[in-house]
Amino acid sequence: MSASPQPTPLETVTVDTPKVSCDGDAASEHPRVFLTMGPRGYVDCPYCSKRFVLQEGTHGGGGH
Repeated sequence: MSASPQPTPLETVTVDTPKVSCDGDAASEHPRVFLTMGPRGYVDCPYCSKRFVLQEGTHGGGGH
């Protein structure tokens, strides 16, 4: 069995932190969700498929 392909993200946002929130846009009206990136360096919103990508050179650590 092969894994089903992931949907293509509708929008890609570059961020400088591995923890992000998404509340879609005026049209989607989905609840605000908080997402944490894993080792892949990106995370997709499960509601609107917006992809958040960690900016190159940014470390994903939670340092102070």
